[in-house]
Amino acid sequence: MQDALNRIHGCLVGLTIGDAMGATQEGLTPFQIRSKFGVVKDPLSLEITDDTLLNFLIAEALIENQANVTHEIIVKAILKSAGYPRLGPSTQSSVQRLQKDPRTVPTTGDTDGAAMRAFPIGLCSPYEPEVILEKATTSSMVTHGASCAISAAVAVACAASAAVEGFKVEQIIDAAFEGAELGENFGTKSGKSVAFRIRMAEELVKGQTDPWEIQKVLYREIGVGPLSWETVPSAFAIFSASKGDIEKALLIAANSGGDTDTLGCIAGGLCGAKNGLSSIPKRWGRFVEKLEPQIPTGNVQKIAEGLMNIRTKLISEKNPIY
Repeated sequence: MQDALNRIHGCLVGLTIGDAMGATQEGLTPFQIRSKFGVVKDPLSLEITDDTLLNFLIAEALIENQANVTHEIIVKAILKSAGYPRLGPSTQSSVQRLQKDPRTVPTTGDTDGAAMRAFPIGLCSPYEPEVILEKATTSSMVTHGASCAISAAVAVACAASAAVEGFKVEQIIDAAFEGAELGENFGTKSGKSVAFRIRMAEELVKGQTDPWEIQKVLYREIGVGPLSWETVPSAFAIFSASKGDIEKALLIAANSGGDTDTLGCIAGGLCGAKNGLSSIPKRWGRFVEKLEPQIPTGNVQKIAEGLMNIRTKLISEKNPIY
């Protein structure tokens, strides 16, 4: 249990520091980043984006409702982000729509906004892909109705759950692929296959050790923009190429260009979930402590413990001997 709590806590800190490391240079190309900032190795400002905000809002909602996921519960959580200046385009339009009628379900939305906030679902859920599929799909379809966006969200949630279970890097990628395949069957058919591109991105970086070469190949071949079939496969490829090492992963993510905050959020969250809080450099842990006033609840450890309590309860209900 202590190992699982360490991984959940590590995931929350990892996604927060990854988000912060990409916040300043979001939207630039890798070449522009290198020209303007050199090689980014640490956050450039004391700032988070909607990636961190929405993960913690969803986590709060899951804890409050004991992992019950309904359209109404997720709407209530998402609406708490109204007025936040850095909401993504699909989430921003969804907030405006939900303020008028919270019962509506979108038929469009192919960006990575549902995927970036899918971590809490996986963190509090035992590794059961079909159960995670249902929860991640319900959560996604509050703001993102395209099959590619749902597929990406299920991939992240399944990978997070697998990481907390103690899966190896290769097994976590397999879990992401399985989740992505399952998620493709929901929503409005739109976009490219996230599952296929997870495998494609993984193959492109296999054997690569030079961060600059990895950045260039992902930027040119997969893409690092906010579309779900770009950022999410690229983030998994970064996780794979770095073998789960958060310093190596975030060095790549922060300098890859495009949607750098979401690349960092997903790659950092995966690394933290794989290796736990103790694997995160102390300087980054101290940085996240400074960011806590910007985070809902302002207490990362409290959220980690809440998600762990739910996971333990769900495991014991499934296996009373546990």
